Amino acid sequence: MKINKYILLLILIVLGGLTWYLTNNKSTNQDNSYDFSYREFPIENTDDIGKIMLYQRNGTTVKLERDGDKWKVNDKYIADRLMINNLLSVIKNIRIDYVPPDAAVKNIITK
Repeated sequence: MKINKYILLLILIVLGGLTWYLTNNKSTNQDNSYDFSYREFPIENTDDIGKIMLYQRNGTTVKLERDGDKWKVNDKYIADRLMINNLLSVIKNIRIDYVPPDAAVKNIITK
């Protein structure tokens, strides 16, 4: 009789461990089914961009606006073509690798 109790206890422990493992283990199939499309920016054709606004935390803004084949900075200066090409390349190729938890956002945004 004692052997049957030990076998029953062992079976319950194994089933309990298996249940815990299945409920707490995140399989890779679940991660792959998650929608990460919000990480992709839909700007594939940068020729469609006509205006870019850049904002700094201190309130300074810079407006870049396309004027034909040239770009103007704050409607006054002609922007360097190399710098504009670099900026447009970043806009086209930027991707988000990590979305921070809500609790970390306050520390990220503060100056």
